[in-house]
Amino acid sequence: MEVIDISSNISWENLFKWQSFPDIKYEKSLENWNCCNISKLNNLNSHLWAHIDFPFHILKNWKKSGEYEFSKFYWECYVIEIIEWINIKDKIINLDLTDKILLIKTVNLNNKNDDYFFLKEEDTDFIISKWIKNIWVDTFSIDWFWNMDFTNHNNFFLNDILIYEWLELSKVEEWKYYFFWLPLKINWLEASLVRAFLLKL
Repeated sequence: MEVIDISSNISWENLFKWQSFPDIKYEKSLENWNCCNISKLNNLNSHLWAHIDFPFHILKNWKKSGEYEFSKFYWECYVIEIIEWINIKDKIINLDLTDKILLIKTVNLNNKNDDYFFLKEEDTDFIISKWIKNIWVDTFSIDWFWNMDFTNHNNFFLNDILIYEWLELSKVEEWKYYFFWLPLKINWLEASLVRAFLLKL
């Protein structure tokens, strides 16, 4: 059985450097105590690298990380590849996505600016109509950054669809997989870094 690690490597070199926020950074340190070494990551943002967004990220008083059963964090999935700005409907119209997870692989994961693939509202509406369980993208957001209404986030959350962003899908082919992703077991988070894997079916 082939296991594919699709987590982002947490390092400054792999950080998507948003033009809008050029000063985003984290600090790492290693302290030597009398008994042992202790590593630290300061100012670590839960939305950098592969992560899951919970509804509380956008919707006040909605679900946080600790309010989901573990079964929400693994399931069957489809990986589709978007190689240009096309209507996603054409890619998924014949797929049975009922209660499955949709992973969207794009060509611009490594862009170092705000020009990246994001979902159009009509695409989001159609994806929701396919009764998916959750959605993943390999870009840092499913919304255009300057859309401060977070329309796509809102629409998915209101339909009980969790959002996962910033996967490493460059070496993953379009196919059907079994998908596992493990958020941190902290109950109050609005987002969490994850370790994510695919099992090829």
